[in-house]
Amino acid sequence: MLKKILIMLSLSLLATLAIDYLFYSWAIGEGKDLSWHAYFALGLGLFFTFTVTAGLSMLAFTSARSGLDDEAHNAGNSEAS
Repeated sequence: MLKKILIMLSLSLLATLAIDYLFYSWAIGEGKDLSWHAYFALGLGLFFTFTVTAGLSMLAFTSARSGLDDEAHNAGNSEAS
């Protein structure tokens, strides 16, 4: 489990750096320059967005594979009968 989390964080960091570099290259090409504060904030926002998205996706897949969703669905059907 820890290995999966470390891989997820590494991929999130790599994707964040790649997108941040793309924004930097785009801004330089347009002649617009942002301060390093803006790039740092953009990088943090992207990193946490990717990390939260990956974490929630991991929780959804784990929940579906463990059968907890089936138990909740069956419990709802037995109460209605």
